[in-house]
Amino acid sequence: PRTVSDRMPGIPLLIGSPAQVVDATPDEARLIAIVGSVLVLLLLCVIARAVSRRFGLPDAVTLVAVGAVAGLLAERFAPLGALGEMVVTPSVVFFVFVPTLVFNSAFSMDARALRENLAPTLTLAIPGLLLSTTVIGGILYWSVPLFGVSLAWPEALLLGSILSATEPVAVVSMFARVGAPKRLSVLVEGESLFNDATAIALSRVLLGIMATGAVGNPFFHGLTEFLLLFSGGVLVGWALALAAGFVLGAVHGDTLVEITITTLLAYLAFYLGEHTFGVSGVMAVVMAGIVMGGWGRAKISPSVSDYLSDYWEYFAGLANWVIFLLVGLTIDLGSLVDSLPILVWVVGAMFLARALAIYTLLPVANRLTGAEPLDRGYQTVILWGGVRGGIALAIALSLPASVPNRDLLITLTAGAVLVSLITQMFTIERVVRFFRLDQPTLADRLAKLEAQIAARQRALDEIPDLQGGGLFSRTVAAETEERTRRALEREREALAELRAAGLDRAQEQRLLYLRCFAAERHQYYRMLSLGHLSERAYRNLAHSLDLQIEAVRHEGRIPEFTLHPPSGERMETMAYRVLARIPGFRSRVERLRARRAARDYEVAWARYRGDERALADLSELAENIGARDEVVEELRAYYSYWYEQARA
Repeated sequence: PRTVSDRMPGIPLLIGSPAQVVDATPDEARLIAIVGSVLVLLLLCVIARAVSRRFGLPDAVTLVAVGAVAGLLAERFAPLGALGEMVVTPSVVFFVFVPTLVFNSAFSMDARALRENLAPTLTLAIPGLLLSTTVIGGILYWSVPLFGVSLAWPEALLLGSILSATEPVAVVSMFARVGAPKRLSVLVEGESLFNDATAIALSRVLLGIMATGAVGNPFFHGLTEFLLLFSGGVLVGWALALAAGFVLGAVHGDTLVEITITTLLAYLAFYLGEHTFGVSGVMAVVMAGIVMGGWGRAKISPSVSDYLSDYWEYFAGLANWVIFLLVGLTIDLGSLVDSLPILVWVVGAMFLARALAIYTLLPVANRLTGAEPLDRGYQTVILWGGVRGGIALAIALSLPASVPNRDLLITLTAGAVLVSLITQMFTIERVVRFFRLDQPTLADRLAKLEAQIAARQRALDEIPDLQGGGLFSRTVAAETEERTRRALEREREALAELRAAGLDRAQEQRLLYLRCFAAERHQYYRMLSLGHLSERAYRNLAHSLDLQIEAVRHEGRIPEFTLHPPSGERMETMAYRVLARIPGFRSRVERLRARRAARDYEVAWARYRGDERALADLSELAENIGARDEVVEELRAYYSYWYEQARA
């Protein structure tokens, strides 16, 4: 009898006895193949993860290597033959992996911090990606024929757009580990988030031009289509996120429903964007994730919020693993070796294009928008932190079979991603340290010593009680007390030396500001825990403090706004004025204005209490750091002014 493989060629059968396989219907065989394939892929992911942890290698590099080894073994051992036959279709890549990866990045992004750095972020994500695509495409179009290969302009630009998509996950985790400024993480994450959507939309435009040919002016045609895809995706994602937020508010407290709604939002935004409205599904997912991660978080139950973040982080990590593993399984190592001469040009063009985009566009964006300038250290770290990863591979794997030189494009993408991962991931930490962006500030070093002194003092206070309970001998207690006193004296001497060596008036001022901000934050958290403050108001106030802390720590200044910039409130006010003129909307606008007034009252009251707490603690905080009297009085004047403004 004919086997299922005869009836359904190309379907890998990984589990099931021969009798079951022969008797299975085509649908059952397909289901068996899918389940078996998923199990084998997950097992290989676990093996690769264990190897990377054991030898300290990047996960992505290990996954590709394990996939390549598994592919080679599949060619020699019949039981693993199905691995070699595994086919990665474009629909699987886009409908399973991409929404998960993009939504997780957007949902975990600090929407307020992103808004603060929107000008440089969008500059890198849109004009920067277009410049990078053109540079890479131009270099390859003119250089590849030297190696006996012909790439048309659309194909060269397509590869350029693919290699311009960056992956921030591993780099951002490294930033957190070395204590790099938060703004650096926001810029790298935000750029990656938007340039992923830009790269996918641009590749879609280029594929359309390749399939149908350019009609009229190809540049105008492509630009128009790109803008429609991009802006349409923004509208679709925004509308769906608002609808999901209102539903979440209605089912508050139901864990399963809340998690399911966010899952539906991610995949529905992509599906409706791509297939119903014909716009950028990825941009729809980006916008939905940003809105849900900002405004929508207030709709999510506090008990579900942390779990929801872990849920999306797990599935995004799993999607990344599988993509890299599939690249290893499907890549032809012989073709990769044969393509090494071309790959050298590809990698060189990729880094050159990235450098041009960073060093030319970022300074222009800062001057035009009046944003805080980024020095050469920031620019270089952003340049070297633009690692190519899962999204680039997903775009390459999703190319339809009709694309000329498809296998070459996938091979070059995989090779460039591997080079990027190996060179950049192993050296980015050194770049950060070279520009001293990891150096703890004087405030951090003082705070650490003060915390250690407080802990030692607490230990000394506890020793008599512990010994008095009869559980420790007098000898052990005396030895422990003496050791603790010696350590306490050393730390007090180090604190005094640090103050004498580097604590000038400006640093005293910054340090005292940070102590006052900490007192404010403690007061806000206490009000939240007692139910006196809503989560939304608390997040707004905490974000304002984060802005001030970052400005003081890394820039030595207080930002222009001590409450987050009111641009959103101005737009809200304008919208109310317009809606109030529409018949039938006046009562609705009045209710919205009443809610706005209640929200403003809540924030003002919280700031009044926070400033009151900081003023009450100011003398004690100043004594702890030995601040000058004029510094204390200057801060007292500021906080008294803010206190009176909030009270008014």
